[in-house]
Amino acid sequence: MGRTRLRHPRGAVLCLCALVATVALCAGCGDAFCQSLSSPPEPPLITTDHIQLSRLPGGVGSASLRAMTRLGVTPPEVRWSVIDPHGAAADELLAARLEPTTRFTPGPLDGPYQVRCTVADGCGREATARRVLHVGRDVGLGITTPRFGILAGGGPRGRATVRVNPRLGSPPLDVRWTCIAPDGNIDNGRLDPTDPLAP
Repeated sequence: MGRTRLRHPRGAVLCLCALVATVALCAGCGDAFCQSLSSPPEPPLITTDHIQLSRLPGGVGSASLRAMTRLGVTPPEVRWSVIDPHGAAADELLAARLEPTTRFTPGPLDGPYQVRCTVADGCGREATARRVLHVGRDVGLGITTPRFGILAGGGPRGRATVRVNPRLGSPPLDVRWTCIAPDGNIDNGRLDPTDPLAP
């Protein structure tokens, strides 16, 4: 009877130690994985049904906005924000700020509104994309592209044609393009100037 009583507590202590050791090992798995990542997440793609908005009767009064990854997947964590033409925050113009799809309704100011979408991965690292919506007088330009998601490094799926369709003015037109990189810097070397209307 004495031997039986000594074996059970000892077995319980051994099991408890094994459980604590397992928990301790798993607690550091997430940090090690995050530290092994060399680059932050890619900025999302922002798609919209309208880039020109107006408060006048008969004009387009709002725009739908959607965020997605370059693989067409909805980001797990999304945060939207808006900067008005005077540089002030105007987040109240968005129907939702933490959903992958939202709607923008123009404020009282005419001019360019910068819509920002920030995504975060499981390690807390963030990346931000920007899209400009113009409110007010028709700028007379429509911009279309057949492909929103392109792969890095070039190749057949690593480029896209962006075409401008002027609605106002008479040819010949003076067209100037500017390419803004994800870090906010100008990177016009990415543009092919062969066709000014569709680089």
